[in-house]
Amino acid sequence: MTTHLEKLASVGSEITPRHSSLSLQRHFPQVAQNPVADELTRLLLTRNGFFAFESALLLRPLTRKSPPLGIVEWNCPALWRNEYCPLPDDVVFFAEDVFGGQFGIVGKAVHYFDPEMGTLIEIAPSLDNWAKLILFERFDYWTGYTLAHEWQIQNGPLRPGFRLLPAVPFVCEGKYEVCNLGMIEDVEGMRFRAKIAKGIATIPDGGSITLTTDKESRIQAPPRQLP
Repeated sequence: MTTHLEKLASVGSEITPRHSSLSLQRHFPQVAQNPVADELTRLLLTRNGFFAFESALLLRPLTRKSPPLGIVEWNCPALWRNEYCPLPDDVVFFAEDVFGGQFGIVGKAVHYFDPEMGTLIEIAPSLDNWAKLILFERFDYWTGYTLAHEWQIQNGPLRPGFRLLPAVPFVCEGKYEVCNLGMIEDVEGMRFRAKIAKGIATIPDGGSITLTTDKESRIQAPPRQLP
């Protein structure tokens, strides 16, 4: 492994025991002969999934049926991905921030998936560059560490398989504050935000959408872009 990946793995707490042999490509043939997938396989051989920065960053193990789910289980289309159709079939999500923002392999680069907007953007040309981004470049932005830390001081540790969800979505000008956050099961959180993404896709800037869960809440939807 390269230096930045080694450093990132060293600060994480391992989720499952290491395997002497495993292959991401065996489960995801669409990333065969992909240098980023090769990097991820080498990382998983060293540390088969981990939490880092007080659970703000989760890198999933290759396979795991109990929370937190493994990469294989998490990428099952019927779990939550189909809620975002059309989502490219070749993307493999392997990690996420504390809010459930996804990091995935698309082509020969690492992309970020915003679950509220349903958008994918390229953020790093390799897994090592992704690790460098996490460690040294806008660390808090890409993990949500500060809010994760503050929330857990007030509410206790995040449970495995859970992320933080804003009561008022960030894309709708919800505040990045502890009082706007609650813990939610990761799959449920992704499915809920798919409704937001679908609604936003159908309205003009500044319009409104109605979301119905246990109660109806009406939210304004101005545009937002990652810097």
